[in-house]
Amino acid sequence: MTKLMALILALVALAFVAHAEENDTLVIKNEYVQRVLKKDGDVWRTVRFARADGSDAIEVQSDEFHILPMGSEKGWTVNDYKVEGIPSWGVFFFEEGWESAANQTPANANAGKNSYSIKYVPKRELPMNAPTSVTVSYFPGAGGTLRKKISFDLAEKSVDRVQVERFSTVTPASRGGRGEPVFCGDWFFGIEHPAAWNQHSSAPVGRPYDKLGNYSFINLDGREKEFEPRAGLISLAHFPTVFERNITLRPDLFGFLLVSMVQTKTAIVGIGKKADTPELGFMDYLNTIRRPVRSFIHYNNWYDGTGKNLKPDNFVDKIAHEFKTKMEPFGVKVDAFVPDNGWQNRNSIWQPNPRQFPDGMKSFAELGAALKKEGTSLGLWFTLNGYELNTDWGVKNGYFEAQRNPHFSRFNRYYSLGDPHYNADLRAQLSALIKDGQLNYIKHDFNDMCDSGPHNGTLPDDRHGHEKAVDETLSILQMERQINPDIFQNVTNWAWFSPWWLQHCNTIWMLSDDTGLNRKWPALSDCQMAITYRDAHLFKAWGNPATRPLVPISHLMTHGIVNATGAADGPMSDPLRDWEDYVLMYYARGVQLKEWYITPSKMDAAHWEVLGERTKWAQENSATLANAVYIGGNPEKGQAYGYVAWNGDKGIVTVRNPDMKEQAIKVPFDKTVWYRGENARAFTALKTYPLTNRNALDLKSGKEFSIKIPGWTTLLYELRPTASINPLELEVPAASDPIDSSNYEIKETHVAFDMVLTDRVGKPNRCVLALTVRGGEIPNVKVDGQRLSVMQQNGGLGWKTASFDLRSYWDKKIRVEIATAGDGIFPSAAEEMSIALLRDDSRELLTPKILKTGGAPHTLTAEQLKTITAAKIHIGLFGSDGGQFANKKLLINGEPALTLPANAHGDNWEEFVLDLPADALKKIALDNTLRVTNPSADKFKFRNVALAVKCADGVWVSTPLDAHVHCHDKEWAHFEGVPFDAKGESEPIVLKFSDKQ
Repeated sequence: MTKLMALILALVALAFVAHAEENDTLVIKNEYVQRVLKKDGDVWRTVRFARADGSDAIEVQSDEFHILPMGSEKGWTVNDYKVEGIPSWGVFFFEEGWESAANQTPANANAGKNSYSIKYVPKRELPMNAPTSVTVSYFPGAGGTLRKKISFDLAEKSVDRVQVERFSTVTPASRGGRGEPVFCGDWFFGIEHPAAWNQHSSAPVGRPYDKLGNYSFINLDGREKEFEPRAGLISLAHFPTVFERNITLRPDLFGFLLVSMVQTKTAIVGIGKKADTPELGFMDYLNTIRRPVRSFIHYNNWYDGTGKNLKPDNFVDKIAHEFKTKMEPFGVKVDAFVPDNGWQNRNSIWQPNPRQFPDGMKSFAELGAALKKEGTSLGLWFTLNGYELNTDWGVKNGYFEAQRNPHFSRFNRYYSLGDPHYNADLRAQLSALIKDGQLNYIKHDFNDMCDSGPHNGTLPDDRHGHEKAVDETLSILQMERQINPDIFQNVTNWAWFSPWWLQHCNTIWMLSDDTGLNRKWPALSDCQMAITYRDAHLFKAWGNPATRPLVPISHLMTHGIVNATGAADGPMSDPLRDWEDYVLMYYARGVQLKEWYITPSKMDAAHWEVLGERTKWAQENSATLANAVYIGGNPEKGQAYGYVAWNGDKGIVTVRNPDMKEQAIKVPFDKTVWYRGENARAFTALKTYPLTNRNALDLKSGKEFSIKIPGWTTLLYELRPTASINPLELEVPAASDPIDSSNYEIKETHVAFDMVLTDRVGKPNRCVLALTVRGGEIPNVKVDGQRLSVMQQNGGLGWKTASFDLRSYWDKKIRVEIATAGDGIFPSAAEEMSIALLRDDSRELLTPKILKTGGAPHTLTAEQLKTITAAKIHIGLFGSDGGQFANKKLLINGEPALTLPANAHGDNWEEFVLDLPADALKKIALDNTLRVTNPSADKFKFRNVALAVKCADGVWVSTPLDAHVHCHDKEWAHFEGVPFDAKGESEPIVLKFSDKQ
């Protein structure tokens, strides 16, 4: 919008006379919602928000705005001003792209005669850095929303913070934080910007998950705090960065003062449908502004060594063609093939790497054209700030480097997005890449958005530099959509969980490591631990319905399905059933961005079939899965959990039991899982995975129901109204007969039982006996007296698992013996051993048993203690480092006894038996207190501590084993158990030679 057009609009708007329902009342409204302002002397104040019919009202005491100058704790509100003229119809904004009565956007289609602009001037002489005029504009939005903006003039760059809304209310409030709304009653309030700071007086700004994973930290220097607080105060604020428009000169005592026009971000207030929660109301609003729900599949070459060669004869003719051939039978199309980090020339501003693209942009365009011809498109990994480019090269060539705060200084350097030189060259090259390469996907990684440098075009501090960088990021994303409106935009590293990111991109990052295997809970396969890794991370943020982010899980990039030469996830050595669980759980989260990090040569026909069938299912159910909501407990603690997704009358419930024991999970059937239908309706839940039997459940909408989940099992149910179910869908396949395994014999060091391996279904493809041992070693397993070899084995934090093949014993009655014992000196560390039978079509639990194990006796007399000839310590260590950290001492009864060794394998549990020196024998008593010191503050932990002594007759006597975990650093990713004290010493461990345990 030109200044002339803005002036014409302003004159037109001022030509209208404000319409008021009463002389002292203004109402900004649409057919759903209203804001009521009352004349209070010579100002207008908001006094009420309500539905259009006046219901669900919130009464407020409003200051309308708060403008805080730099270096001060005193700002200006409407109390310092008086209205000039009369409220005018229409909305007058200065900045190009802002909505107005004459230039409406779809989100503000109701702006018009119910929109008002009110101009204020000082009611008394104010300091020179105070605005000489403030214009407050109110206008209705779509649905149950209203919007507000403010514009004002002031001495250039002297404003620190602007609160676009500031009011108090007795209605309780919750939520708030960076880029997150405040909930108040059934209402929601916020500024439509990811970096805004929305808060209420009941709690400080921030969310429970603000420091989750690779979080973004910006130092606000305390300027977000309320300097004039009061009870029930709600404020919606940001740190303005737009100063360059409409610059004028204001007379000053010493000449003229440079003055700028500042315009704020948009504040939103809204409410959902009657009886809806504020979360649902906000989600309805979000659906009106976010990028459309869209299922998008891409291959990424990050872990695939064969995909690093980007020449068309490899990347297109081999890689892309292989995926096309394998997926065509399932009707699945890969939307983009994406070169990750490495395609670029680091000594440039995003020119192609000449090793991959010998003719530069011409070669790049040829790759895009070749993929188009293959029926797909080119995608690209890209960092807006030049992270992973050579910043030294850039500085020598006249580009400015961003100045980072201490948090971001730990990572790579990058350029300033506010630097006009870099910004212009970035935009030009990015535009060329999108056009020439015909890009339909772009991943924007490493979005630090931290720059306090003076060249950033705004105030040189962390908070203003951050907002400037965010503004530039959003502007560039808009440019990309203008070039290709269909481009899929993925904003990853350091993009926090603000729902307003989804106005500008399709997905944001889950804030974690790319991939991982969570070893905190026992599992046989890496696939299962990979599932737990992602879901345990999501549980930390989305596990609590009262505080979960308002970014739907489906709009996260969670990293994808991995089966590649350069990654640990999804190995082919895992059973096919575990691979299918892994793929199903990935899609059950509802992810719209479906990423494949796959080396084609690692896939066989069975794995391709699972990928094709499950992807087809996910795409067919994309609209429903987009509403996936987390339910249940924490998988890294073995708790049952899952996802529920509703779309009208269709529901999808996916539940998983990461424990070996059967568990039941309670599934909500109400608005907490975004079910919007009527209560007390008959529904049927059909089990569609695994297809052992239909196991249909009869349900009533609005009423919670329970699902029993066998150990180590994932189940999928589809829910529909019972009246819509075809009777053929309820047919039950042939069931298995129960397996007889009830006659356990438990002795001190072993368990034995008989088992009949047969059923009506027939011999399975897999039938294994699975064991989980906590704290000890895998025991020996014998069938009919013959020892079995371990088929599959895994281990983690305090546990080991193993499986033994029983398929050759099908149709036989067998005798199974499982034996475990101590080493003759110390008792076994095993606290529990669980036993299960796993088949390819089901997992059937054999009742787990706790086994008491052998080892040395615990009783020692005072006379025997005087004659001991040797002593040993048993201890389990995790993460104990050597070198500068090799000074951890074990104290027995306050005296140093020995130095702890280093782990050979770093962050893994290892069990040690250590000989005590001769001079330490005199420190041993019948009742002993042990501590561990850690003067170098090494991040490590220990467990399974026991003390044994050798009597004069050669008999070893041991204390009971203390299995408690002691960990030094509570902030460590591997923390568990009891933390060390402030002195860097473990809490005391009491070990007694006694028959009382």
